Amino acid sequence: NSEQKIILEHVIGWGEDTFDSIMWNMMCTKKWLGDAMAHIIRDEKSQTLLNLKPLPMDVMRTVANSKGMILRYEQLAKLPNGTVDKGTVVKKFKPKEILHLVNDRTVDSIHGTSLAKSVRFVMDARNEAMRDKRRVLHNSSIRVIEVDSENRTKINSLKADYAEAIKKGDVLIVPKDTVSFPSVPDFVHASDNWIQYLENTYYLNSGVPKVILGGSSDFTEASSKTAYVTFEQVWGKEQ
Repeated sequence: NSEQKIILEHVIGWGEDTFDSIMWNMMCTKKWLGDAMAHIIRDEKSQTLLNLKPLPMDVMRTVANSKGMILRYEQLAKLPNGTVDKGTVVKKFKPKEILHLVNDRTVDSIHGTSLAKSVRFVMDARNEAMRDKRRVLHNSSIRVIEVDSENRTKINSLKADYAEAIKKGDVLIVPKDTVSFPSVPDFVHASDNWIQYLENTYYLNSGVPKVILGGSSDFTEASSKTAYVTFEQVWGKEQ
């Protein structure tokens, strides 16, 4: 109704927010960290909502009883070096003072499931494969020459001639059977397949079809439609 609309229009978060941007912030936070919290600020007399302020999750602690019911929330102190002092409570909040969103909560857990932790292994493997490929491609630009000689003077002279030839785009001529160029193993094709496999696995683990982000070249029209319709139901529930 109009009254609620006016109230939400005055929710400004940290000063530059809107109600929608706060909700989007919390949805992204809960997906990545498992939980998202915001301080519900109300007028003391009328209890009208005045503001919602997203809270940093690294300093927030949920306290529950033996039956799994939330008793309170605690904001911990942060030391000058950036670490959290788990023994010092700065502020305590009643359950009704905190808007708490959890991602894929299971059974009686008081925390959600972090998407970052779920896909970390796959992403680490992908980044490792990309670093390996980059290193191999870079190293393959450096030609390794086997010289049939142990004379350092001749080797250094040949090295200088070779470098000069590359610099000028010239031809380097050497005596027969004195120099050989070892072949470089074909690593690129195998690494491309491995990286693509890991990326596809990442999308499956994250629950976002690749077609949603525009990467639909590997899918048929029918499979793309099925993936979109399936994702739409889950995302609609999130919204």
